[in-house]
Parts: sequence; structure tokens; C-alpha cells
Amino acid sequence: MIAQTLRLSIEMLSDWHIGTGGGRYGALDSRVARDGDGFPFIPASTLKGMLRDAAETVASALDQEGNGPWAEFAAHLFGSQPVVEGQAAHSGDRQRPVSGVVHFSAARLSPVLREHIFSIAAEPSRERLVQAMTFAKPGVKIDRDSGTAAENMLRFDEIARRGLRFEAEITVALSGTQEIEAAEAFLAAACFVLERIGGKRRRGLGRVQLSLNGSKRAGDYRKRLERPPPEAERVEPGLRANLTNACEPKAGAWTTVDVEYRLLEPLLAAGRIEGNVITSLSYLPGSLLLPAIKRMLKVPGDVDQAIFAGDIRVLPAYPAGSSDTTIVAPACFERPKDPPDPEASKIYVVGEDAAEQSNVQRKSLGNGFLSYAGKALVPVRTQKIMLTHNTIDDERQRPTSAIGGVYVYEALAEDQVFRGQVKIRSSLAGDEEGLLRSLSGQVRIGRARASGYGRVTTTAVLAGNGNSAAERAGECTGFDLFFHTDAIVRDDSFAPAANYEAVLAAIDHAAGTTLSAFCDHAATRSFIRAVNVEGFSIAAGLPRPAFAAVGAGSVIKFRFTKPIKNDFIVKIAEEGLGERKAEGFGAVSVDPAFLAEAQGMLLYPAIDCASYRQKYGSAVVKGKESETARRIEVTAWRQAILEAIELVVADRDLFKSLFGFECGHASKPSNAMLGRIRSAIFLAPEEQRAEALMTILRRQRRQRDVRRDGGPSDDMTEKLGPATAGKFWQIASGAALGIGNFPDRDVMSWIESKMEAPPGDLGAADSVRAQLRSWASTALILAGLQLHVLQQSEPGVKMEVADGA
Repeated sequence: MIAQTLRLSIEMLSDWHIGTGGGRYGALDSRVARDGDGFPFIPASTLKGMLRDAAETVASALDQEGNGPWAEFAAHLFGSQPVVEGQAAHSGDRQRPVSGVVHFSAARLSPVLREHIFSIAAEPSRERLVQAMTFAKPGVKIDRDSGTAAENMLRFDEIARRGLRFEAEITVALSGTQEIEAAEAFLAAACFVLERIGGKRRRGLGRVQLSLNGSKRAGDYRKRLERPPPEAERVEPGLRANLTNACEPKAGAWTTVDVEYRLLEPLLAAGRIEGNVITSLSYLPGSLLLPAIKRMLKVPGDVDQAIFAGDIRVLPAYPAGSSDTTIVAPACFERPKDPPDPEASKIYVVGEDAAEQSNVQRKSLGNGFLSYAGKALVPVRTQKIMLTHNTIDDERQRPTSAIGGVYVYEALAEDQVFRGQVKIRSSLAGDEEGLLRSLSGQVRIGRARASGYGRVTTTAVLAGNGNSAAERAGECTGFDLFFHTDAIVRDDSFAPAANYEAVLAAIDHAAGTTLSAFCDHAATRSFIRAVNVEGFSIAAGLPRPAFAAVGAGSVIKFRFTKPIKNDFIVKIAEEGLGERKAEGFGAVSVDPAFLAEAQGMLLYPAIDCASYRQKYGSAVVKGKESETARRIEVTAWRQAILEAIELVVADRDLFKSLFGFECGHASKPSNAMLGRIRSAIFLAPEEQRAEALMTILRRQRRQRDVRRDGGPSDDMTEKLGPATAGKFWQIASGAALGIGNFPDRDVMSWIESKMEAPPGDLGAADSVRAQLRSWASTALILAGLQLHVLQQSEPGVKMEVADGA
């Protein structure tokens, strides 16, 4: 199998909208999808769906008939669609879907523009630049009968601006070089055919230009498409071959590898299905990690046989906290309901120090995760995001419930870090350096891997010997057993159970002893969480049976009637308990330090899961991206200027100092004169508004001089007062305003000083500063005139400056 990564460049030629399925209450009805840094992006599922549709169009043109070789090749690349293709809904008749060989990443803002924005502004100024990439577009519903806007149907959609460039990766995994070449040419043709993407693309939005690998081989692609594609390897869905050889577990020591998983994309560790929402677990279960680890692992012998025998175990990965050790909160731990010090509350163990605990109201820690380091326990929480998807009916070109409709994925957010372990028999591990290299790399994990989910970077290091049971010798009269993961154990009736008796039976079976004969049942105390284990067999295409299991965090404090040897304790700590241990079930530890030291521990406030945020350097934008960057900066500055103007004109003392008259008073200048000024400014092109205002002021000055000489005057009976005319002239001409602590500042510098967080530094861009100064002067005057008129008609009204002022 050969995997090749193709680079896809996407340039937005028009404004566009790819939404999240939700809005922002009171402001937006639909929002643009944004990545972790807040930039608009194109989800991989959208990109894959649109390219698949374009590929089917290309295949139809190349085949010039029905289901020809190119149509079959397209289905091989993108996978089958049994439901969309109208197959029977009954499980007996419906063919199970076949996965495609093409994986897409989300299309994110070009690194150059992203680095440029990070380099010119820091938080919170950067937020202004990010928000400037979008704008709110109003819309209405037209009543079919009246032809006018329907009542209560005004809506605002968030629209991303044109000119942005995005980059994505397409990974193609095929068996030979010829297939790779055919796939690259076929996908390049699909990129050429695709002209629009996203919502409302039939109403002017979403015009794009796609380029695959720079499209430098357009001639080669055309020649390759003139020949039929190679026959794709057929994959018949069905059960895999069962292991026929006996799989007896090997004896010997274990090699333990600590594996760190960094999420490069959102990851869907599917939990429950609630309506049309697929929830996600807060950790990465071993059953989810095992297939990926199996593909990466390079060890002598048959890996399938070793997994089946339990000689390779992949433990769950829990969210990384402030220390290297993360555990599930023990079921016997409690904390005060109202601690004296919320920043550091004391840990209580159920049943111990009864005299002290009797006066303290307590509650359980729950089944969350704790970062453990010495005498400190810190709760660790994971960040999740909700992402909306849909399945489009090709005929209706909209989602329908018959083929899936609209559904929501709850996924673990990207950039988070999880830590787990892989245990391998030392006889199978081979060279340690080679083992660590094979377990370090990039892999896809979880559900919807072909649609922008589950890309993970793994880093492997050898683990130290942290198992206290391995150092035990002699005899003991009891021990504490802690379950790091869920354990599937069976009771006397061979049914999965979550109780003390089932755990005893599992220990007897694992250690080859009869622990129950020596156990002091009256003194032994158990704190067992019962969980429900579910699953899905991809090979069979059917759900696995659900059954009860002992939950992670359970604790059993065994006490014996007489001393017993520690040999079997070491064995169960190393080998684990119960079934399906290769998937991470049944990992336990004996007498862990956090149980022995619990009475002196303190619980601190929760922290977020460890995160690796990419650090950006400085970048120089060129060409079209330079124009886009400048347009974003100017838009951000304009919005910041409007916000500062709103605060300035609301101050009555500043208003009089700026304009020469009191806001809202029925005095000169009159509304008629102010209306003429507003009309003249609005009718002029945006870049000429300041000059239009100055032309009015010059004419006013000339007319005043003519009247003094006894000459004729026009029919303009309402005039600006000399004080107001002088103030307007100062604002529009860029002269010093003569107010405040800095009387020598012009309007642009003065407004800039009023901003809490200017969107970056305009630097030496004199032309841009002059453009903004001209725009700011007219915006300031228009805002003042608007507030003056409103205060006259409705005293006390609050002025809101529009984005087009």
C-alpha cells in the first residue's frame, strides 16, 4: 500500500458561508465555522462532499455512459454509499459500506496570512483582525402572495469575506504507482470542475478556485484521463478470517511504553447516541487505539496472534494534567461540600477517621480524572466541541431524514494531549529503539477519520517501573486493589458482573489460587462502580452485546485471616484481570501511593487538559495575500474607529468641544443644514466624502463673504454657525483638533488614542493612514449629526453607529 499526500490550495473569489448549524442569540442566525484560533475554515466533510460530487460529474463525462470504469474508480476513492444509492433499508438486504481510500484534512487559512496576523497584533487586538474576516449580512423572506417581506422573517447571516486562501491535504492510499497517478489526475479534474462551495452558492456566494499540487502538471493530467483507470482492487465487506491457530499467552516480563497522543484534529471517541447527537467520551479507550497501534507496531511474529493471546495490551489514554500521572478519581475519595478553603480542600477516604468526618458534610469526587503529584490532586477536564453535519440528497440537493438528515458530532477539541501505555511481552518487543520509532508518528484514530477527524501525533518513550507490586516480597495480611481501567469479570454463573464476588473469581483464575478461602469478608471493604460496556464490530457490521463491568476508579481493600504470599499479587498487577485485556480492560495496581497517602492530600481547582498551541513567527505577505491582509486590517481599523466614535460622541462635553454646539439642543445649526451636510457626504463616493464636506464648507465661507459685500446669496437660509463650521473644517481637513491633553493631534491620532485595543500597528503605511483619516473624519461628523437629531426627537436615546457610517 502506497500513501501519497497531495496539497490542495483554495482561493475564495467571492464572499462565502460555511456554517455551524447554529447562531448567536440576539445577533446572528447562522455563524461561520471557525477553527481553534478563531479563523474561518472549510471542514473536511464539506470539502470531501463537494469534491465527490464534482468527481462524479467528471466520471460521467469521461465514461459517456452509465456506471463505467471511472464511476467505479470514483466509488473506490471515496467509498460506497449504500443508503444514498437507494439500497434496501433492511439489514439483510443492505450492503455494508466500504471505506474510501481518500482522506481529507480541513482547509485552514494559509500559514503565511495566519502568521502575519499573529505577528502584527497580540490579544485582544488580534481578535479584531479575526472578526474583520466576516460581516453580518441581512436577509428577509419574501411573502409569495404579497411579494413583500414577510413579517418577523428578518435574519442575519455571518458571511466570510472574499480573497482568503486556504490549504488542505488529501491523502491517497492505493496499491500501486499507476493507481496513484490516475487518482491524482482524476482529483485534479474534479478540482477544476468545482466552482462554488458552501451555503447559498446558488445565490452568488462561495465562488472558488481550487489548485491541486499547484496544477503544474495540467498537461500530464489531461493525457492520463484519456486512458481508462486501472482496475481497482475490490473489497468485499464481510467478516475477516478467524484465527485458527491456538493463541496461548506467553510467559515472561513486560516492556511498558508511555505513549503521548496529541490531537491535530478533533477526535470522535463515540460514546452514546442521543437523538441525532453522537456524544464523545472524555478519554481515548483502548478499543479505539488498538487498531491504530496495530498498524504502527513493528514486532517479530504475527501481531494478530499476539493481540488475540493478550501479549500486546493497549491501555486507554487519559487527559494529561499538570503531572505525568492521571488517574480516574477513586470511588472511595470524598471532599467537603463547603470547604473552608475552596482553593485547597481536604481529601477524605470513606470509612477512615470517622470521628473527624462525622462533623463534615461530604460528597463524592465522581468519576472524573485527577492529575496526581505527591500530596496534590488536581481535577483535569477535557474540552469538547459540537460540529453539525448533514447528508445531502443528490436529487433534492438538501438534507433529508431518509438518508441521515442533519446530525451532530460531539468531539474532543484539537490540540489536547492524552497519555496512555502500550504493554508488550519483552520477548516480542525486540529492539527498544525500533519499538519506540514504530510507535511514534502520525495516525488517524476514531470515527469519521476520512472527514477531518482523528489525526493524531504519537510520541513513545520507555516507562519507568512505577508498579509497587513488582517490589513486594514475603507475605502480607491484605492489600488495596485499584482499577485503572474498566474490567470485564464474570461471576459463578459465567455472566459479566460488577461486584465483589466476580472480582474474587477473576483473581483466583488469574493467580491460580483460592484467595476467597483466606479472605476476611467482614473486614474487606469494596467501592465498586458499575458501568455498561458497549461496542461495535466493524468486521461484522453489527453492534457488540452490552454487559456490566467493574468501572475504572473502583477500589477493593482486601483483608485476610492469615498472612499469604505476595507472588500472586505481583502476577495480577502485571497481567491484569478479566477479559479483553488487549483492548485495555482490566489494568489494576496494588497498593498505589495515592491510596496510602490519601489522608494528607489536598484537592485543588480543576484545570484544562494539557494543550500544545502552535507558536507562530513573523511572515511577509506578498501578491494577492498582501491585498487581502491589508483589506482585513483596514476593515478591523474601521470597526475599531466606529466603536471609539460611539464612546466619544456620547460624552456631552467632548461633543461640544468637537462640533461647537450642544447635542440635542434646538439651536443652530438647524436640522435642515445638517441634513444637507449628511446628504452631501452620503452621495459622494466613500474616498471623496471628506473632500465633499470641505467643498460645502468652502462654499459656505464664500457665500458669507459675498453677503458682507452686499452681493447676492443663494436660497440657503439656514447656515452653519462660524464656530461649527470651523470645527467641521478642522476635522475634515486633518488639522489639529485643539482639544484634550493632546491638542496637536488630528482626528485619526486622537480617535486612535481613545481605543482600548487598536487592531495592530499601521506602521509606515501612510496611504492607508490617510485613507482612514479621511474616512474617520466623516464617520465622526455623521455620528455626531445622527445623535444630535435623535436627541432632539427622543431625548436620552442611545446612539448606535452602523458599519456603513
